[in-house]
Amino acid sequence: DTTAPTVSSLATNGAVSLSGDPTGILVTAAMEITFNEALDESMVIGDPGKANAFLITQTETGIPVPVAATVTYVAATFKVVITPTSSLGASTAYSIMLTSGIKNGSGLRFAGAKYGFTTA
Repeated sequence: DTTAPTVSSLATNGAVSLSGDPTGILVTAAMEITFNEALDESMVIGDPGKANAFLITQTETGIPVPVAATVTYVAATFKVVITPTSSLGASTAYSIMLTSGIKNGSGLRFAGAKYGFTTA
């Protein structure tokens, strides 16, 4: 494998695309990020001793505030699901950050990306 992983789709579990900084996202929505290939699962699931490769932050104040969430990986479909542990704030701006800590089985790293959305 000579190609780093890329995002092939980004949506909520309600099938709303998260490209283009959408608004009206449900406060209970989970975020689903599908990659073009299998990932190194050890770099996907958060570990309290490591920086998380996937992070949701509340950005309303201009100062990113991390949102507690669980991260699961569905290896069969190359999908990462980020589920906030409690409802997000209403009418609030958030960002999903995907770090370069994400890599495939060959060790090639994702370039990193940031996506924004606003809840209903």
